[in-house]
Amino acid sequence: MLELINSSGHSDPSYIVNTKQACQEVITGYDSGAGANLAGRVASVTAKQCDGNITSYSEVYSYETWGALNWRDSKWTRSGSTLVRRVDPNYNTMGIVSDFGYGTTGSLYSYTYAYDNAWRPVSMTGESLTLVSGVSYNAAGAITAFSRNDGSGTAVNNSYTFNCMRMTNPRASMALCVLRPLRLSSVWV
Repeated sequence: MLELINSSGHSDPSYIVNTKQACQEVITGYDSGAGANLAGRVASVTAKQCDGNITSYSEVYSYETWGALNWRDSKWTRSGSTLVRRVDPNYNTMGIVSDFGYGTTGSLYSYTYAYDNAWRPVSMTGESLTLVSGVSYNAAGAITAFSRNDGSGTAVNNSYTFNCMRMTNPRASMALCVLRPLRLSSVWV
């Protein structure tokens, strides 16, 4: 268990509090709560704010016996109104998320991922739409391009190029180069 660490010196063996301002705090709970298989894991996160917008935000977690997320409920409270959303992932035989539900408990939208032979995501579908497609990767495994669809009927194509920012010899091998994002371009089609 972890112990409370804050500026006022209070101690609680099941929470950590990080205070940014006098009226804003984040509390992370471990080991017990509404979810399953919580021993040694984050069970809840609660944030309180006093900025007049979202007055509180909380997350509750549940885990599979092998450690992967079973579900997560997020709750926002503002001016007395509450909004709750659940993320409910399913896993393939490799332990990678194959699909997940998102929405209110009992009324989840379904989203599905497709992977290439290296188990990298190449597309995502949901709500009867192909939301992300055409994901391509370079030899170092960095994404170089993809298309996204927000449902408006207009696809956005994204492409990335990379440059060796630290290369001193322009004839040096790319193996000596650290790939860093140089530019993102979005093209409306």
